[in-house]
Amino acid sequence: CDTLYFETENRNIKGPLIGLITDPEALINNIVYTLPCKKKGAAVLSVTVVKTHNYSEKELLQKVQQELQAHCGITIQRFIKRYQIPRALPKLQNLKYSLDASETKINSTVFLAGDVLLNGSLNSAMLAGEQSARGIIGLLEESPDLDFLISEYL
Repeated sequence: CDTLYFETENRNIKGPLIGLITDPEALINNIVYTLPCKKKGAAVLSVTVVKTHNYSEKELLQKVQQELQAHCGITIQRFIKRYQIPRALPKLQNLKYSLDASETKINSTVFLAGDVLLNGSLNSAMLAGEQSARGIIGLLEESPDLDFLISEYL
């Protein structure tokens, strides 16, 4: 994953939102405006690229700037910093967008949670965690003899 930070003249997205680029040919996956820039009227834009590529940094910056203009109408004022994160996302073979609480249970005392159960995203991590909690609650409701677990771990 490449995360690139740019200074832009203004914010094209108002509010705390993540902009997703849905074009399957696009290199950019998402954009988000971060903290305000020190320069009055400017904004700091974070751009994430998750596709594997062989671009040099110069080529990557050119391609990203072209896509920002084409897909978002964003013009870059200045490149700030690039972070390369080699293992930012899990390699998932079976992408899913939902799961049942029973799918989180490994055995009577182990429940899984995390985005690796669905797809690499914060939203998926929260959904999987919620389903895992539902699975644990269901187990406790079905097995009154497991009440000792509640007092032991709470």
